[in-house]
Amino acid sequence: MILGNSVMHKTRNLLYKTKRIIKIIFFSNTYKIIRKPSDIFPIYYHIKDNTWEDLYISEVFEINKESVIKCLHESQDIIELNNVIISPYSNILITDKGVVWDKSEGSNFSKIIPLDSNLASYNSQQIKVFKNKETKEINDVCIFLGGVHSTIWSHFLVEYLPKLYYACDSGLFDKPIKVLIPKYNDPHIRKIVCDYISLFPNASLLELDNKYDYKCKRLFHIPIASQASDHADYCLPIDFLLPKNVVNRLKNHLMQYLIPDNHFCEKIYLARRGTYRSMSNWQEAEDYFVSLGFKIVKPHEMTLEEKITTFYNAKIIVGPYSAAFTNLLFCNKSKVLIFSPLMRAYETYYKTIGQLSELNILNVTGTDNSSDIHTSFFVPIEKIKQAYFKLLNG
Repeated sequence: MILGNSVMHKTRNLLYKTKRIIKIIFFSNTYKIIRKPSDIFPIYYHIKDNTWEDLYISEVFEINKESVIKCLHESQDIIELNNVIISPYSNILITDKGVVWDKSEGSNFSKIIPLDSNLASYNSQQIKVFKNKETKEINDVCIFLGGVHSTIWSHFLVEYLPKLYYACDSGLFDKPIKVLIPKYNDPHIRKIVCDYISLFPNASLLELDNKYDYKCKRLFHIPIASQASDHADYCLPIDFLLPKNVVNRLKNHLMQYLIPDNHFCEKIYLARRGTYRSMSNWQEAEDYFVSLGFKIVKPHEMTLEEKITTFYNAKIIVGPYSAAFTNLLFCNKSKVLIFSPLMRAYETYYKTIGQLSELNILNVTGTDNSSDIHTSFFVPIEKIKQAYFKLLNG
């Protein structure tokens, strides 16, 4: 039976690979990757010069102290593109001169695994792109908020939401403009976008259907605001490069949703229960912190106002590694303990996004189940207790 399953698995893999090769040969087009789009297309607005940005590596219990490294975040411009083809869940922009692909400009491009929905294959010079069966035309002047992970809370905040701020700074909202968005399942993302667009009478939203490609007669391309990997086999500190001006704009703008009410728990536990990329002894850890008076919090079940206010008022935050810690952006002088797989303990994302919140973050690791960045893991409860004592008294 085991041998039969193995044969079936190999057969399925072979069929998948064969179908993909056929699809690439007959249903994809090859394009040149444009390395410096600002050298080729008209610059509408200069966003920023080159800046050296601080990336914060949190302390890992009994392994390393907190440290800071400086990384280059390159200059950015809004460029004007004509007759450009886009796909809702891809960062690939197809022009008559080649492909504009923001991530190809990133310092970590050689190690990432891009997840663009229409990507067939690529190398450092060119790219093969699948095409949908039908392309719809958009004749309005527009900007595009879609792309890989553009509907995921953490990526949306640091990569895509700042595009609206840049559009405002540049004056794009002073004249009629269409804001192209993917389908948002997260109500918080939808609320933030809709609330912001409502401030500008000349701006309107158009939700894109993933079944189609779209040809935009005139699109002002606003680059991704931060560098955040789609996927990778291993981690580097530069996988998340968040400029300080982005963090500052996010915090200042989103704190408008803060509820003027202090009746929120000062000790919260961010639950992640036995799911993909989880801590195997999560129940043990959860029970321990509940016994210390922590409130179990599930940010995805809160309103946007509740989420922001909960984190703003929390003084101690603990829990297994998860995207919920993105909400450290809204904190105010908090102490944070993250139970992490060793593979992810040196990410700069959470400490950097909380750089304006005066956070004291401590990671505590145990044993990873694999060398995959999405590995599950185990952290002994006694080690968690020791790390928590250090967090409170260190």
